[in-house]
Amino acid sequence: MTMDDGHERIILAVDFGTTFSSVAYVRLGGMIQDTALDLENVKCITNFPGDREALQDALLLREDAPTELWYNLRESAGQEPSDDIEMEPTEDDSESENISDYDFSGNSDSESEGELGKETEKREEERRNSSTPFWGFEVQLQLQRADKPKDAMKRITRFKLMLDEKNDLTNIIRDKMKPVIRNLKRSKLIQNDTDIISDYLTQLFIHTRSELSKTPNFDDNIPIEFVLSLPAVWPSKAYRTMQMAMATAAQRSGLGKLEKGSLGDLFIVSEPEAAATCVMAERNNDIHVSFTIELIC
Repeated sequence: MTMDDGHERIILAVDFGTTFSSVAYVRLGGMIQDTALDLENVKCITNFPGDREALQDALLLREDAPTELWYNLRESAGQEPSDDIEMEPTEDDSESENISDYDFSGNSDSESEGELGKETEKREEERRNSSTPFWGFEVQLQLQRADKPKDAMKRITRFKLMLDEKNDLTNIIRDKMKPVIRNLKRSKLIQNDTDIISDYLTQLFIHTRSELSKTPNFDDNIPIEFVLSLPAVWPSKAYRTMQMAMATAAQRSGLGKLEKGSLGDLFIVSEPEAAATCVMAERNNDIHVSFTIELIC
């Protein structure tokens, strides 16, 4: 794949998943002298807050983070969260990976891990005193440190399915989410149902910006083009909702110049199309003329 021009920019691709989300990026033009773009140039955001597996082995750095939030309901509302906000996982979850299999204990004797533990505790203390939710792997840490079972009800998962309104198979999940949303509105933590999505993407983008700032010659003024992959079967209303959530998150995080009223730097691609593009981009894919590729997404 050849570059279409030489102006410097970052292409940032977001996979907002039901249980896990990830961000990939590639930098083009400017001081980057590559004349072709392939999968080897694409990097993934890692080093997510609370990723305890990475402390044991740098090779275990996760390239995705749980799509989960934990709001400080009690602190914000000045009262105990009500009993009707529990959201337990169901057996029909479409993604099989279980994040509870990972070790979030943080027990370590090494000096470097001890320092990271102190940073994590400091960040958690600051988070508890604000309306900013815990997100990703941080939610698992909060579950381990919950004082009582009711605390675990603050965990919010699979909120992507709010946008899949016409899917009868996920009705039960959306029904369980309704009392959660009522509590968040009552606590004045959100105004609209889909604010949950923009809140999660905001935290994801803040971390992305932090990681990008560590790359050579990074500048906040480098233009960023956003790419978002979404299910092909979603209605157009869901696509528009995600566009607005992305724009809100970009503004809040300071990542790029994406604005609500101007979504020219945001490109939507269907998940089957993204998967096909990835397959075709593989160097050793053994695909030849007249081959038929069937993608099940």
